[in-house]
This record gives sequence, structure tokens and C-alpha cells, in this order.
Amino acid sequence: PTVLFLYGGSWKRGPREKYAFVGNALALKGFVVAVADYRTYPDVQFPAFVEDAAHAVRWLSENAEKHGGTNNSLHLMGHSAGAHIVAMLALNTAYLEGAGVSRNVLGRWVGLAGPYAFTPSETRSVRDIFANVTDDAARPIVFADEKAPAALLLHGGDDSTVYPENSQQLAD
Repeated sequence: PTVLFLYGGSWKRGPREKYAFVGNALALKGFVVAVADYRTYPDVQFPAFVEDAAHAVRWLSENAEKHGGTNNSLHLMGHSAGAHIVAMLALNTAYLEGAGVSRNVLGRWVGLAGPYAFTPSETRSVRDIFANVTDDAARPIVFADEKAPAALLLHGGDDSTVYPENSQQLAD
């Protein structure tokens, strides 16, 4: 199985090198893992980082077999901002289609403490990152439907950075 992991960092920071531990842990369990970088604020605003991740999915779908993985059931996994990004890819087909790849290449996805239902304009720390779009355009929960890949949503009950209600609302 092949996994694309996207790290968190409030869409502002987090080079992939700091997340080798995730790739190593999954590799020890038999997964082929890619940990992708994406552009961050202030260099870009939403949706540029989602578009970057869509291109990473395309690259992985074209290259996974060269590295011992599968290219037709790519699993997405992300933490915090990375969970938001993978949710956008799994739930809103426009991003993958824009990168020239179908959602059909996806397997399941895993979200760790993702802000799926937050309202960007009401979240002071990230308001500028999402300033050029409507709130609903940036909320994964808006795009949830029965055609979406299966998801595993994990969230700490005492998380005060990204409230657990985000995962509960998306699950509902």
C-alpha cells in the first residue's frame, strides 16, 4: 500500500524533513510512503497548497510502482493543516481534476486533528491565508458526500488548537 502524508503547521510552516519519523513508522509496517512539501503562507494563499498536494497525488500515481507501491489505491494521510488539505483532495474532486488525475486513484484517507468544519473568516490566526475565497470554498465539510473515499478521523478529545468538533461534524 502507498501513502501520501501531508504535515501540519497552520499552512505557514513545516518542512517535510521534520516528518521523516512518520514515513519511517509507516514503512516499518509495510507501506510505501511519500511525505510531500507544499507551499505555505505568506508565499501563497488558499488554495495553492491544496493544488500543490493534488500535483503530489498525480506524481505519486505515476511513480509509486517504481518504488514498490501501488498507483491505483493511494491512501492520503495528514495532520492538522495537512489533514485539511487531504480532506479537500478526497472530498472536492476539482483539485485532483485540475492536476490531471481522477479521485479514482485514491484509496482511503486518514485525518489527524483536522480543521474540517472551521470558518476561516472567524479564525484570526489564519484569516489572511483564506482571504481571497468564501468560507465555504475552504471548508472540507461542505464537500462531503457518499461518493467520497472512506476516512478514518482521529482527534484528541482535549485538543484546544483544532477543536475535536471538526472531526465529529465531518463524521456526522
